[in-house]
Amino acid sequence: MTTATPALPTTSTCPSTAPVHDAGRPPSARATRTEPAALTVTVARGARGTVLRLDGELEATTAPLLDCLVADVVDRHRGDLSVDLTRTAFCDVKGLNSLLAARRRVHARGRHLTLVGPDPLLRHLLRISGAGDVVASAA
Repeated sequence: MTTATPALPTTSTCPSTAPVHDAGRPPSARATRTEPAALTVTVARGARGTVLRLDGELEATTAPLLDCLVADVVDRHRGDLSVDLTRTAFCDVKGLNSLLAARRRVHARGRHLTLVGPDPLLRHLLRISGAGDVVASAA
């Protein structure tokens, strides 16, 4: 059983919001959203490792938060890492890149990464990128 305990100290250097860097893109390629994407990450530590539960959108403006949290967890805690995507409403290519970077970082430390509940499209993209091994099997 996983207990919800703070896994990261309050001195974490992770950004609460990530800036949008699209100045080099033509106006036609820029997103037309009026509000920034939101992502809430809940960190829980258990006997087998750490779980990051994502709620919201994993995309260009929120992916740096996941990158930072994964780095903190891998550097400061032992055990495997699970990323729960069941409440992730959207994932773009930057979000996919963050998940692939998390896989590399976790595997470099000899640990395991498990992605729980990715939607079918994300599951397909992970499979064709060679990272399908991190997706938890459906029970």
